[in-house]
Amino acid sequence: MSPLPDPKTELQIQAALEYLEQVLPQSACLKIVQLIDKLPEPVSALQRLEKFYSQLPWELGSKDTDGKFIYAALTVFANSHYLSNVIMNSPELLHWALVSKNIEMPIQHNDLRRDLGSFSAKYSDQDVAQRIAIFKHKYMLLIAMQDLLGFAPLADIARGLSILADVVIQGAMEYIYQQLVLRFGRPLCNTDDGQIMCEFVVLALGKLGASELNYSSDIDLMYLYSGSGKTTGSVTTTNQDFFLQLSTRLTNLMSTMTPEGFSYRVDLRLRPDGSAGELVVPLSSAARYYNKRARDWELQMLLKARPAAGNLRLGNHFLNLLTPRIYSTTTDFSQIERLAETRDRIQQNRKRSGQGVVDVKLDPGGIRDIEFLVQCLQRLYGGKDSFLRSGGTMHALHRLREKGYLGSSDCNALFMAYTLLRTIEHRLQMLDNRQTHELPKNEKGLLILCRQLGLESESSPGQTLETKINNHYRQVRSIYDRVIHSQRPTKSMVVQRGMSSAHTNEPESEEEQKNRVKALDTDASWHRHLPHLERISPQLANSFRALKLRWGNRMLEHFLNNIVSMPEIIKLLDAKPKLVGYVGELLEYSPHFSGSLLRFSEDLKVLTAIEEQSREKNKGGNPAPLEMDNALKQTIKDGQDSKSAVSAMRRLFRKQMFLIQSRSICLSEDVFDTLVATSRLAEWILQVTHALALKEAVKQAGEELAISSAVRIIALGRLGTREFDLGSDADVVFVIPDSEAERRQLWAQVANRIVDIIASYTADGQMFSLDTRLRPLGRDGELVQTESQYLTYFSEKAETWEALSYMKSRTVAGDAEAGSEFLAKLQKILWRRFAKSDDLAPLLFDMRMRLESEQGKVQPLKSGEGGYYDIDFLLMYWRLLHAESFYESLNTPQRIEIIRETDPALGEQLDVLKAAATFLRALDHAVRIQKGTSSHAMPTALWQQEMIAGLVKRWSPYTNKSDHMGTLLAETCSAVREIFWSTFKQGK
Repeated sequence: MSPLPDPKTELQIQAALEYLEQVLPQSACLKIVQLIDKLPEPVSALQRLEKFYSQLPWELGSKDTDGKFIYAALTVFANSHYLSNVIMNSPELLHWALVSKNIEMPIQHNDLRRDLGSFSAKYSDQDVAQRIAIFKHKYMLLIAMQDLLGFAPLADIARGLSILADVVIQGAMEYIYQQLVLRFGRPLCNTDDGQIMCEFVVLALGKLGASELNYSSDIDLMYLYSGSGKTTGSVTTTNQDFFLQLSTRLTNLMSTMTPEGFSYRVDLRLRPDGSAGELVVPLSSAARYYNKRARDWELQMLLKARPAAGNLRLGNHFLNLLTPRIYSTTTDFSQIERLAETRDRIQQNRKRSGQGVVDVKLDPGGIRDIEFLVQCLQRLYGGKDSFLRSGGTMHALHRLREKGYLGSSDCNALFMAYTLLRTIEHRLQMLDNRQTHELPKNEKGLLILCRQLGLESESSPGQTLETKINNHYRQVRSIYDRVIHSQRPTKSMVVQRGMSSAHTNEPESEEEQKNRVKALDTDASWHRHLPHLERISPQLANSFRALKLRWGNRMLEHFLNNIVSMPEIIKLLDAKPKLVGYVGELLEYSPHFSGSLLRFSEDLKVLTAIEEQSREKNKGGNPAPLEMDNALKQTIKDGQDSKSAVSAMRRLFRKQMFLIQSRSICLSEDVFDTLVATSRLAEWILQVTHALALKEAVKQAGEELAISSAVRIIALGRLGTREFDLGSDADVVFVIPDSEAERRQLWAQVANRIVDIIASYTADGQMFSLDTRLRPLGRDGELVQTESQYLTYFSEKAETWEALSYMKSRTVAGDAEAGSEFLAKLQKILWRRFAKSDDLAPLLFDMRMRLESEQGKVQPLKSGEGGYYDIDFLLMYWRLLHAESFYESLNTPQRIEIIRETDPALGEQLDVLKAAATFLRALDHAVRIQKGTSSHAMPTALWQQEMIAGLVKRWSPYTNKSDHMGTLLAETCSAVREIFWSTFKQGK
């Protein structure tokens, strides 16, 4: 970005630079000149820097003028008037914040509580309020610097701000409690077992309760105490009066204005009975209120509640009492719809008032809509799935996606929107420590905000930013409308993209499920779009009219509603009518990829390559990675921004995954061929990320780093066997040559960077998760270890289960030849140590039974009786007995054929296992395609089972049209378990 171009600005910048040249070394001034173009407010930043140096209470030293210090100072001065004043008043804080253990480490509650300390009972409330305000400013500066300098993501920043508030509340509460005890004695409660200490807890609600506080938020609190009684002092009072005084003074102290400002605005209106209710409430009275009289929105508000100060156990006990009530929403969305109607009325009133400003919190599709949508889904499904009970919106989004209640496409869209809008909110509030959610109305303010967000614009920054925001609003509203307004207490509950069927308090009968499927089958509301298509292209209208869908009708309605205003997409479909059939297949069989199509309609162009890539694959080629390599060539080369490369890589990953899975659905490709293609895609991502991280390391080290010296990525598990699938985690470890032991720290930074790029959940979405726990000593072991460390560990210490993990390993990034040689040595050690053991069969059998006991009920397809683990353990056992040679990268069919060569007598059993493996992988793959994530369990809803059956029959020769999935699964698992049992019984 270039500075503001007017002559006045140029003169102001020049004047500030001339002064700085008189007091700073030339190297520091050169650094300042290099940074000017990157500053949102260059003039203000330079003028504040000039004032800062002119007022320093000490002589300038080298640390005061180094590049890191100047960059940090200018960044704060350019982004926050409020924090600039903090630095001017306490310049030593800038050095304190830049200490590595402060700036680089996440904010921790214990550290802040220790730093705040305790306040003497001799202090006045005004004194304490001032000391707390100073403490708050100190850590607000640190958190803001972590934010602005890129040391922490949005979630960590919001959590840090929340921890700061918790510590302030706790410190202030302890001070006041101490004074009250000195005056009245300790409060006691009467119980059947005698008197016990009466406890007090501060519940955090809203954004503080969710640990997602803003820079300038009100804090929503609720005060509770154990129960009635009185104090023990010479001057006694009731518990109610004791805690009323505590609550009143605590609220006032945090809100007290001092010469250093105030700490927090406290909002208590969310307590029982609101403003008309008691300021502090006995726990039993509060529980009675929420169980008997609370309105639905008050119960929904408790989703974010958590104990923030006082007796945390008391607070958790209270929330546990109310959990059944909080998550008891009716499944027809009737109460939630009433809340949605209230929200709609508020937005209509805002629209009629003609405010004409962009409010990232309250606008339709803004922050509040995203939070409301997430809370609705949590209430619907959190009663039966406790995993969803997370107060924070960002965490809840991940959990809803992970459990399949929200599709990956929708989750990514909501996360992208939430991240941008909350970041905008933070930048607006950071400027003057003012609670605001509205974009500036003037062009200069918009230009500054765009610069803060890293958005470049040649002409109209306001228009650029508003366009970006409106695109997110549109996507959020689309998801909101589909998830909220399409849910009606009608005869059918329509499956939304990526969501599982409605959870009910009573299981549906088979008759009710059949009626639901029938209702889905007959839903043809999408036909209303055909007349419009007819006018554009009769051929295209006929192509859509020919579609016969059962489960995809509602999705087709949303799809057509999207594309009728997209002439480019209409033209593409008209030119390639076969694409309409592919679209129909995707909408019919994959709610997950249906959601992707709705969000990224331009990805339809990817479908044009289905048949071409299929032909290439049949010739033994692999066009996808080569195509991507060309697309990223310019962004990966020297001098290109790695952030741009990562963003491009994420987009290409999404498109290539969509293409691979579309081939699987539309062309009925062999399931193991699909898994190989997905594995190649993940492998390519690891290779490109390895190259990017290595390039960054070269800049840091100041020397070239040969690929033979670089850290290598070893894949295990499903990626190791080339059976990686949609929603799979990638098990990887990082190995370096022994010669690189002294540079282990450098390679650990590279490895951490690789993990961060691939696994981080960002605005562009997540590619896949990386699991690095299979390294020696697991979590306690170093992330990067030398070859010798591995060989020694597996020679002497490794347990059987660890050895088995490395029987499915291969090098996917780094020096492939050296990696292969290392794995050959490692597997030779494993074979000698474990295959020759007389205890091999009992060890494997006991391990398998333990997995079944721990995971079988939750993951029956994988860990249950006769599941895929039975096949896996059988093949590993036979391989250890018969295949001494090192084989790298064998999938299940290849492993079976290797064993067939070494022991032909197993032929009949191997045939059974090969058919079973194909069926179980096909079934697992179908569930993933439907949900967008792993599950390892058959869905219970009839429509889902029928949809999955339709997919499995495409990939597994083991099925025919008369087979019922449940029956076929039981027969398959029984046949596998019989072979497993007989083999290990003989081995034992």
